[in-house]
Amino acid sequence: MHKYLFVLLIWMQGVMLYANDMEIDLSDFVIESNEIDPALVGNNAVFKLRIDPSFYSVENRLIYAVNNVTDTIYLDSTMAFSISVTEGSYAFAFYLNDQYLEIFTDSIRIEARHCITARINFSVANEIHLVRKPVIYLYPLKEMKVSVELNSAGPLLFTYPTYNDKWDVYASPNGDLKVNDKTYRYLFWESEQRDFSSNWDEGFILKSHEIVSFLEKTLASFGMTTNEQADFITYWAPQMTSHNACVLHFITNSNCDQFAELKIQPTPDALNRIYVVWAPIDNVDDFDYIRPQNIQSINRLGFTVLEWGGIELKRFPRKKEAL
Repeated sequence: MHKYLFVLLIWMQGVMLYANDMEIDLSDFVIESNEIDPALVGNNAVFKLRIDPSFYSVENRLIYAVNNVTDTIYLDSTMAFSISVTEGSYAFAFYLNDQYLEIFTDSIRIEARHCITARINFSVANEIHLVRKPVIYLYPLKEMKVSVELNSAGPLLFTYPTYNDKWDVYASPNGDLKVNDKTYRYLFWESEQRDFSSNWDEGFILKSHEIVSFLEKTLASFGMTTNEQADFITYWAPQMTSHNACVLHFITNSNCDQFAELKIQPTPDALNRIYVVWAPIDNVDDFDYIRPQNIQSINRLGFTVLEWGGIELKRFPRKKEAL
């Protein structure tokens, strides 16, 4: 095995295929069909594999292993190739280059005279995510000086007003924030970050024309004010509606600490954080396994803080399951 082959790993759960016309999506290795091929005889079988042509470069050397036996192939612009085998079970590994994570499969069964067609989707190694427009609203019960410290999990790209170790603001009950004699509606920051976690089995599948009304209803269910809703929708909706459909998932409250920890003095009675993680999709049926996410109303009693932000993913994580 190539010396780099085991550096970048994506472990995938096993799948056994016995039925024809079956499509199984394991995120990075997608079985599109499993059919009898009349051209095959005896105990012969074949795997046909293709990689998205967007991964093509002048020299595309793919290192792959079949049951731990390694080989190398140079791909042309079609990014497609086939592997001849005999009836049995096969485990694969695919490695393109250091830019992408390696892909593993396990226990893929192929019957005699069958052809399995599969699609390979490489993921960028250490993919960078932009945590975009987290904004922080402060609603004290009376005008007071408030200190806000932000411990971001990644480098800050932009803040407004300028963040210097902390924000010192004079906050009013109506939400006005004064910093150096200038008034702001919220504190703004963006950062560059890498991995984060969430429950990708829950969320919402939305076609473009459904997005605005969905956001209006859902943000109201969270308990956002009309002004907060308008800030959220006018920022995210134009980006989401530019696609045919999207998958959305909300990460809330303490789960948002993975993006940044907030230290606010005096301590608020209610700290509410809502991040939307979303990705454009082509086919809503690909995500029919996603369960609707439970939306819980935020607490607005006493000195209340609300933060919202979000991340657009290049590709929404697919469910991995053994069938």
